[in-house]
Amino acid sequence: MAEGPQGQAAVKFKLKVSGNTMEGEFDIPDMGMAGTWEATNQ
Repeated sequence: MAEGPQGQAAVKFKLKVSGNTMEGEFDIPDMGMAGTWEATNQ
């Protein structure tokens, strides 16, 4: 759950792990937000 201006909203994540990298998509339907993200273990 994420805290938004009108209270809490569900956050959905899709992710793929490959070696030291994770990447995927996020969706927050109640706030009309979506995008991609990437993280790397350093």
